[in-house]
Amino acid sequence: MIDPHPKVPVSDESANPIPGVVDGWITASQTAEGGLSLRIRVGGQTGGAIGGDAIEIVIQPAFAACVTDILVGEASADRKNACVPCGVGISRRLNHGNGSLSG
Repeated sequence: MIDPHPKVPVSDESANPIPGVVDGWITASQTAEGGLSLRIRVGGQTGGAIGGDAIEIVIQPAFAACVTDILVGEASADRKNACVPCGVGISRRLNHGNGSLSG
């Protein structure tokens, strides 16, 4: 059985913020298999529609509870950081206006 609360050592990533943070949007949903999907859109709105590059992080059901506990602030003291396996998808929109192609 997969341990939903893996004991993988991780550094405190929040201590080293990424420079150049831009505005974006995040959508959280449950996958058909019961996992967690976090879809991040980087950039603002164009004509009322959310645009920009898209990054999707899919977390297996066995690890979703660990991430959820951290997000809602219910993680135990030794679980404030976690490193869990995930799938990552990236869809880039080239900066060529409304007719941009995904890539």
